[in-house]
Amino acid sequence: MPSEELPHLWQKPSCQSLLSCLQTLRVEPPVWGIQTSRAEILEEQEKQQANTPREIVTFLSSIIKSSLIWIDDDGEKEQVWEEASRRLAERCGRTGIV
Repeated sequence: MPSEELPHLWQKPSCQSLLSCLQTLRVEPPVWGIQTSRAEILEEQEKQQANTPREIVTFLSSIIKSSLIWIDDDGEKEQVWEEASRRLAERCGRTGIV
């Protein structure tokens, strides 16, 4: 997703809008299989991380540190923070999957 398509927090986007955006920023873990060599998978991972614009990381960080005061439901706020944290972790090579 191009950084110019990211919602601006000063516009107070809805919870659903933020969650939808965060889903599009998902970085899928590599799939190891017989058909794909380790070198190909590692190369693809490097491409994904190299293509992570600074704006996306800044966007994710701004969501995590925001109070999201315009969202009334605390459960929805938690959901947004959790998804933003996952997207940031994926870009750091950690999935956060329990």
